[in-house]
Amino acid sequence: MIKKNIYIIGVLWLMYLSACSKLDDFTEKAPEKVPIVVEGILMPEFPPAVWLSELSDTGNIDDTTFIPVNNAKVTLFYNGKAYNLSLYDSEWGEYSYQGDDLKIVAGDSYYLEVNYMDRLITAETSIPYQVKNISVLVEPTSQSDSAVLNISWESVDDSYFYLFLEGDTANVSGSYCKYSEYPFASTAFTLDTSGLNVGDTYYIIIYSLTNNYAQYYFGYDPLNNNYSYESNILDAYGIFTGLNVNYLSFEYQKDLNIKLQTQIAPSYIFQNFPGRVRQ
Repeated sequence: MIKKNIYIIGVLWLMYLSACSKLDDFTEKAPEKVPIVVEGILMPEFPPAVWLSELSDTGNIDDTTFIPVNNAKVTLFYNGKAYNLSLYDSEWGEYSYQGDDLKIVAGDSYYLEVNYMDRLITAETSIPYQVKNISVLVEPTSQSDSAVLNISWESVDDSYFYLFLEGDTANVSGSYCKYSEYPFASTAFTLDTSGLNVGDTYYIIIYSLTNNYAQYYFGYDPLNNNYSYESNILDAYGIFTGLNVNYLSFEYQKDLNIKLQTQIAPSYIFQNFPGRVRQ
């Protein structure tokens, strides 16, 4: 939406920043009147999170202070039932659900209501599916002693994707992280192997994104260089979206086929995701 940085948006919110971070900034003008900025993230196996803030002024958002909103009523609707989100972190205006009866399910839709200053703000999103049948091949290039990782998978919906290749800090001789510059719609991605050490352990992290989330943070017209970020929040500004993730590890060898191991996503998995205006 505003500053496109990669940092924590997970269960242990804002615990620490990853060494793998996206430093490029985009600037966008705020609407004339922004009563509230809403950012909502839903992801299977994690509690919902909604961040609410006001802007101290309008104009260039890079120069704007975000004031947390701690007095809103936030409700999530799923399968005809209302779930009231409570204030979880007043410093960030973060609301979450403390019960264990709300399930975030791939393919299902969720509806958000925010009551604030006599205004009803709404949004709706669905949860994308994980990708499946991920494969990785090490393929040599025309340059001597050079190779690339060709990563491919199958998609069961129309998701966009964002990919990381990151070193396991406990099993890598040096820090290592590469990632896709932008979300993409293809089901394949190529990374060079420079910096990979034989015998070290690495993670492949593939996020599935809703189309509106990809367009909101990264939408642009490459011909006219006219950035156009699309909000799906009604009567306010921001984004309400679903995510999903595949998290796999492998020990790097110069074999043609890489053997992947499915991993349980750690509690800080969201630290590697592009988004969130606060930092």
